[in-house]
Amino acid sequence: QRISIARAFLKDAPIILLDEATASLDVENETLIQTALSRLIRNKTVLVIAHRMRTVAGADK
Repeated sequence: QRISIARAFLKDAPIILLDEATASLDVENETLIQTALSRLIRNKTVLVIAHRMRTVAGADK
């Protein structure tokens, strides 16, 4: 998962699909990934699939 997220950073993909991107992480690493993702998804179209509400809490639509 983290490798795929890194690839999306490097590619600067305009559309990003996150399918349980933080599901297997502990709370500390989940926070770090969420912080990085918030920079990655700025001004992009993002589809997020998640079970945890906090994963999608910042979604605007």
